[in-house]
Amino acid sequence: MEQQAKLDAGYLGVDSVEDVVYRGKNAQGETGIFNTHAVPYAIDRDEVFRSNGFFTMSDMIWEIPVDQMQTIRREEGDVIERGNGEKWSILSVKLIDFERTWQFITRKER
Repeated sequence: MEQQAKLDAGYLGVDSVEDVVYRGKNAQGETGIFNTHAVPYAIDRDEVFRSNGFFTMSDMIWEIPVDQMQTIRREEGDVIERGNGEKWSILSVKLIDFERTWQFITRKER
């Protein structure tokens, strides 16, 4: 697995690129399962405080390159599933890094 260091916007850590399954809809609105790669990060405390209680310290940030998501709608409520079966529901979606990366703030499903 590729290692990637991130020193950006208050996030610090060395995280691995993971193979994940994105459960959402394609451009035509059809529900589907899409295999992709993502980098997970622990959410920053400042991000939690700025959210006025919407995000928690147990939430996680995932980043996926735009070129891997061209045929997929990116919506709140979609799910990112890890190889170990953990499912993370998407709470927030935004485009970052000069529109090269999708950032998803997620919460682990129980």
